[in-house]
Amino acid sequence: MVGFLCLGETALGGNNAPLQSSPTPNPENLGAPWSFDLNSAYTLGSRIQKAGNLGSQAEYRYEIEALRNFRITGDYYLQFGIDYERFDFSRSNSTFPYAFTSLSGEILFSYWSGDTCYTPNDRLEIYLGGELIGDSYRNGPTDDRRTNNAIVEYEEERLGLGLSYTLRKGIDFEANAGWTLERTYDYIRSGPIYHSKGAPYFRVDLSFAL
Repeated sequence: MVGFLCLGETALGGNNAPLQSSPTPNPENLGAPWSFDLNSAYTLGSRIQKAGNLGSQAEYRYEIEALRNFRITGDYYLQFGIDYERFDFSRSNSTFPYAFTSLSGEILFSYWSGDTCYTPNDRLEIYLGGELIGDSYRNGPTDDRRTNNAIVEYEEERLGLGLSYTLRKGIDFEANAGWTLERTYDYIRSGPIYHSKGAPYFRVDLSFAL
């Protein structure tokens, strides 16, 4: 499924206080008026270059998405919905917030088609893929003038192997694991850019079509 355009986003980075297309539904679920997706991922700890005093930082990510689907014609859809996403980090300081949170309103123009994957049977799919996720956030108050209430772009790149299993019509469970190539913190207006080393990750996803 390919979707375009995201509007109306509020994002916060917490010191004191998201690019991923919507999942492709099983062909038998095409035309469902509502779709919901809940997913969570954990990236094992890795050091951030030029920030050795921080130590090894792990990451937890949670996301909930709800979409209302309107078929335009054939496999083309217009979708309206909301997306909540949160990143929590195991270590933080004045440069690296303990969390990022975003709440987005979404308008998507989408084309639904089957994945390119290996299918042992009509309920199980095995695939190899990549993922680029992240967003822009406003940091909270800090004692560092470069990062105090500053805009930071957070991004991570992943490669992994996964499987998707249809539990029953309209309900799919997905799990994948692989390697997070890099996580990047970019304070676009104040200068500091930090890159993490690679680390393994695990991700689970539960989607509903109603």
